Amino acid sequence: MTYYASIEETFDVSKSAHISTGRGGRDHKLKELQKKYSNIPTKAVELFKSLCQECQKERKTADVEGWCRFIQYLPRNSRQEVNESN
Repeated sequence: MTYYASIEETFDVSKSAHISTGRGGRDHKLKELQKKYSNIPTKAVELFKSLCQECQKERKTADVEGWCRFIQYLPRNSRQEVNESN
């Protein structure tokens, strides 16, 4: 049996799925939501993830760590240009 969530409930439903999946990816959350609800749009799940402060902290940490690993592997006396995309 699947339920229909009202627009007002969409945030709470997205939040509970986000937490129950361990802040997993979009597809993982959608699969979890589709077990119980039939009208939660993909955009709502994406929007919730983009606004999650914990996910933003993790993403920034991962970007910094990856950047440091990249610089670590450059040859010692190389004169390569590194363009920062952000």
